[in-house]
Amino acid sequence: MIPPDNRCCFCLTLRLGVIIIGILNFALYLLAFSWYIGKVGFTDDFDAQISNTTISVFVLFCVQLLVNLLLIIGAIKRIPHQIFPWLCSNAIVVAIIMVIIFMLVFFGASRNSLSYHEYVSSLSILSLLAGTDMFCCIVVFQFRKNLMIEARIAAEDSANRTNLLSSSAPPPTYEDAAPGVPPYKVPLEDPPPGYEAAMAMSSAVECPSSSGPQQRKKSLTSDQV
Repeated sequence: MIPPDNRCCFCLTLRLGVIIIGILNFALYLLAFSWYIGKVGFTDDFDAQISNTTISVFVLFCVQLLVNLLLIIGAIKRIPHQIFPWLCSNAIVVAIIMVIIFMLVFFGASRNSLSYHEYVSSLSILSLLAGTDMFCCIVVFQFRKNLMIEARIAAEDSANRTNLLSSSAPPPTYEDAAPGVPPYKVPLEDPPPGYEAAMAMSSAVECPSSSGPQQRKKSLTSDQV
């Protein structure tokens, strides 16, 4: 399998780009949360004004800070499972921004009680945020996909290496191959005769069985010997 391409824009790798995206998002959400707490969450007398909107914004910022921290750790340690929460949360953010843009375009400036300058500024800022967030989602998604492909390649290489080692290993012994079966015993053969017995047999074969004179073979034309 061909390894994936990990190049990103501006001569950066996907891993470095994802780390930069996580750091910038974490810093921006932290600054925005600090501004919201300082300007909106407290009055001039520093009395806390806790409402449902404040709690919702607080939960949103906490979730974004957490998923961006997971994104940074997952990119550094190359863990694709820690990158997935960032993709889910930012997909929801992009969807919310797109709904707000649709409502601004559909109802117009008069229905939203906005001046022309505020209307154009709102559309421009929201469109820029949506485009930037979608680009970041594409980069993070491609990085996570490449991590999963590299993990699959590493697993296949390890399996192939294990198969090669197992094929080159010597065959197992009989006891390891069949632990419950008793070993096969070769039947014993009779040992060869000794030297004296072999000489006696040889002399018995060479000596004739009868001590009388040896007769000729009958001729082919006569019965006489």
